[in-house]
Amino acid sequence: MCVDHVCRAPGYVPPDAARDAPADVSIVDSDGDDVPDSADDCPSVANPDQHDEDADAIGDVCDPCPHLAGAALDADADGVGDACDPQPTIAKQRLRFFDPFTSALPVWDPASGLAVVGDQMRITGSADTRLAVTTGETRIITAGTITAVSALTPHQLVIAFGFNNGGANFHYCETYDTGGSSGLIKITEAASGTYTGRDSTSYPGILPIGAWSMQIDESVAAQRIDLAARLGGMAYPALSASTSAAPVLTTGSVLVVSAEHMDISFDYFVVIETLP
Repeated sequence: MCVDHVCRAPGYVPPDAARDAPADVSIVDSDGDDVPDSADDCPSVANPDQHDEDADAIGDVCDPCPHLAGAALDADADGVGDACDPQPTIAKQRLRFFDPFTSALPVWDPASGLAVVGDQMRITGSADTRLAVTTGETRIITAGTITAVSALTPHQLVIAFGFNNGGANFHYCETYDTGGSSGLIKITEAASGTYTGRDSTSYPGILPIGAWSMQIDESVAAQRIDLAARLGGMAYPALSASTSAAPVLTTGSVLVVSAEHMDISFDYFVVIETLP
């Protein structure tokens, strides 16, 4: 097309017109996270990183069970999916804490021998870390991989909670062996330096290499701890213990994760709280 002796190709738009053209209103971004709704794995809540721990196309911040693929059903509509809800028909739960370890969060105490890298928290050798989260009516779920076990002993993995009496009294779930012919998965109580196993099951040899997981249900109201564990990809019998004998289980403001003489990764850490 030629105007005033200046010829342009069909479809030419002057630079000023292109700059002043209205934005494409067909692109909708409801949560303002710069990811269009059409591509957003959580279009109603801002999540610019689009992280999806269980790879089920539901972003972590929208997923009622962010660690379990295909577990979006939430019959009681309390925000915790049936597959991970301690009471799936009673709307009393909330997802108190979820960490897929995409970055080092300040709610964890840093520790030598511990690193957050590659969407995992890793302990190499021995280390412990504290998580600032309330416990008492709580389901704790975590899982990962044990890649190596040291010749040094003991081999011990611990999740501890309910600290009181200046930290001298608490309860914990653990795996433990001293390199002999078998080890134990246990629910244990600590009372001023005395350690008593309340329920246990054994595993053969030393701590197995491979996939591991723990699901811990602890209730101050019921004075009860339940533990379901996998080691080396194998599920072990569920454990249960009453904690009504002194020292009783108490509400706490911190839990501790500890590993000794192993190389272990944590893929995620979930805390589900049951409300009054």
